[in-house]
Amino acid sequence: MKKRIFFIPGLGETARLKHSQEFINLVKREYEVVSIILPYDKQFIFGRNSLFSDLVYKIKKEVLSHKPKSSDIIVGFSLGALFAYVLATEIKFKKALICSISAVLGEDTKLFTKTEMKFFTKEQLKELPKLKYKKPITEIIYFSASKEMNEMTQRPKKLHELYGGLNVSIGKWGHKFSGPYIKAVKNFL
Repeated sequence: MKKRIFFIPGLGETARLKHSQEFINLVKREYEVVSIILPYDKQFIFGRNSLFSDLVYKIKKEVLSHKPKSSDIIVGFSLGALFAYVLATEIKFKKALICSISAVLGEDTKLFTKTEMKFFTKEQLKELPKLKYKKPITEIIYFSASKEMNEMTQRPKKLHELYGGLNVSIGKWGHKFSGPYIKAVKNFL
């Protein structure tokens, strides 16, 4: 029986798009890949009528429907990394590979620009500052690339300081789950 990876790509990315498929093709000989696709709304990050906590519930329910085992690995990129992180605080996986985590909870909301705030509903903007990053029950490996937004390189460092884990820098790469980024992640599976 193959080992299993739960994979949550970034917002708007599905398992059929180029970068997700590149990752899946790289690992599919050794792993069964269960892709968890985030709902996508072009106007609002979490959708027009959903709170972050609603989406966590839906995604957790989908993951649990696959009966995750403590030998499974969860991998998430960008917003998918945020959901993977939250799941790793509630479900025991072998490890969680958190790639370029979107910084949108708690104190991170203070860093939102007016442009970024437009991607959230008023209800979401009320909920997000109240949410905190909790301690994971799963081993965490954080990845970030030096050419990403500052929040995406700083949040993994802060989480590492709070809760431990391993912090991996991809080097001179942007916010793309492709090429050297994917190869670096594969080395830690």
